[in-house]
Amino acid sequence: MEREALAKISKRGGSLHYTRLADMMRISRYYTRLICESLGRNDYINFGVTGKCRIMLKGENFLKKDSLLK
Repeated sequence: MEREALAKISKRGGSLHYTRLADMMRISRYYTRLICESLGRNDYINFGVTGKCRIMLKGENFLKKDSLLK
């Protein structure tokens, strides 16, 4: 789920509100918020109090590396 969330944030220009992400992923907003908080704690995204998810360098690098492995 985390990989899918990162990919969707990246495809939407690198910035997306978590409620919009939940709608895109078709999962609950509560679960999406937990995913975003986890990604934020690990510095893949910047997840602020406003609910906006912004992909960070570590997240971009992960997606690039992940696409090379597939």
